[in-house]
Amino acid sequence: MRWAGRTGGFHLDLAHRPALFDYAGNIGPTVWWNGQIIGGWAQRADGEMVHRLLGGGALGRIG
Repeated sequence: MRWAGRTGGFHLDLAHRPALFDYAGNIGPTVWWNGQIIGGWAQRADGEMVHRLLGGGALGRIG
């Protein structure tokens, strides 16, 4: 668990805080790649899993 009020940390670009944290400062479900948080995910009411990748970083090739 991570809270928005905490400083430091190597796994989150601070520019992405608004997209990942709720009004109370709690982080939502995240997508990780190579030790970095690169996006978020959610499950819709119909059960579909969806994700959104955050911009600004080079992910490289998967696989």
